[in-house]
Amino acid sequence: MHRRKGDLARRIIAVMIALGVIVLAYFGVRFGLHFRENYRDTLSGTSSAAEAVLSDAPAAESGPGGAEEVLEDADGDKAHTDKEKGDEGARTEELLSEQTIAANQENAEILKGLIAAAIPDVSAYAAAIRGDTASSSRIICLDPARQAAEMPETEAIGPGLSTRSQKMLPGAVGTVSGKQEYEVTLEVCTKLKEELLRRGYNVVMTREANDVEISEAARARTANLAGADILIHVSCGASDDASVSGLLAYAPTYNSPNLENRLVSASQHLADCLLDTLSMQTGMNNLGILDGDRVTGINWAELPVTTIQIGFLTNAEDELFVGGGSGQSRIVTGLANGIDSYFAGQDDGGE
Repeated sequence: MHRRKGDLARRIIAVMIALGVIVLAYFGVRFGLHFRENYRDTLSGTSSAAEAVLSDAPAAESGPGGAEEVLEDADGDKAHTDKEKGDEGARTEELLSEQTIAANQENAEILKGLIAAAIPDVSAYAAAIRGDTASSSRIICLDPARQAAEMPETEAIGPGLSTRSQKMLPGAVGTVSGKQEYEVTLEVCTKLKEELLRRGYNVVMTREANDVEISEAARARTANLAGADILIHVSCGASDDASVSGLLAYAPTYNSPNLENRLVSASQHLADCLLDTLSMQTGMNNLGILDGDRVTGINWAELPVTTIQIGFLTNAEDELFVGGGSGQSRIVTGLANGIDSYFAGQDDGGE
C-alpha cells in the first residue's frame, strides 16, 4: 500500500511539473506576442500624433504672391506657431506615456496569470510527497465548544425529536486560573486548524470568535452544509470531584435516534482514534467513550461525529495543562495524529 502511494505521489509530481512547463511555454509565447502588439500600437499612436501636428501646420501657398504672403506673416505668427508645436509635442509625449503605462499594466496582469498557472499550489506537492494525496480532499469541521454568551432558549436534541435542551449552556471554568472553557477550546481548535492545513486537509470552523451566539444544532448543521467528512466537538470536562482527570469522548450508539449504523460505527472509530493518540501524546488517562445519544451536537450531524473532552478544568493539573502553550501543542499533535489514523483506517479498509 505504501509503495503504491509513493508511486502515485511521484506520478502526480511528474504530471504537475510537465503541465507547469507546458503552461509556462504557452503563456510565454502569448506574453511575447502581446507585448509586441502593444509596442507596435504605441509606435503607431506616436506616428499618428506626429502626423496630426504636421497637418495642423499652415501650408505654403502656391501661385503669385503666395511666398511673399507667407514671409510677411512669418514674423507675426512665429511665436504662435512655436507654441502650437510645443503644445502638440506635449500632447504626443503624454499620449505615448499613457499608452506605455497601459501596455505595461496589461502585460503585468498577463505575467501574474502566467505565474499563477505555471506554479502549482505547494501544499499539493507536500501532500503528494507524504504519500497522503487524499488528504487534500478531506474536509474537517472543528467545533470549539461553548461561547461567551449563554443561550437559555431550547431546541430539539435531534431532527423530529420532542426532547429539547438548552441551545447553549455555560461552560466549565478553571478552578485555578479562572480560564473559561470557551477560551481554551478556541485556542486549541485554532492551533489544530493550522496543523491540519499544514498536513493538507481542508478545515471548517463553527466559530472563530468567542462573542457569538451559535446553538449546538446550528454547529452540527454547519458541518452538514460544508460537506465535511468528520465533525469533532472539542470540549473540556467539569466534575464535582476535583480529583477526576483525563480524556473522554461522547459518540452515538447503535440505539441512536437519528444516526444510521454506518455513521455510528464510523463515529465510534473516530472517537477511539482520537482518544488513543491523545493519550499517547499527552500521557493523560483515557476514560473511554460515553453514550452520546442525547447530545444535540451529535444527533443533528449527518456525518461521523464525536465530542472529545481534552481534560477537566475542575482538576488543577488538567487545567494548567490544557490552558498552557506546551500542553496545547501536545493536544493538537495528538488530535491531528488521531485524524490521520482515522482516515488511514478507512483507506486500509477500502482496499
